Amino acid sequence: MRRSGTGGPVKGDAIEDLIVISGVMVDHALQNDLALGAAGRRILRAIEGTGTRRPPARPHTHHAVEPLWNATPA
Repeated sequence: MRRSGTGGPVKGDAIEDLIVISGVMVDHALQNDLALGAAGRRILRAIEGTGTRRPPARPHTHHAVEPLWNATPA
């Protein structure tokens, strides 16, 4: 049997009511976040755990140093 925050038993109807209420609260929060635009979407991704980091950049090859065994003598 589940217990409430006060230690008393929680009836099945109360659990279903809490699920419905939490769903409405989440929907409302998502609508508010998305109304903020890109900042809201970043917050939402952070909350969901999908991250906000960009993929790692490719290494810069235009500054690559040629190995000594390929160098031409001076």
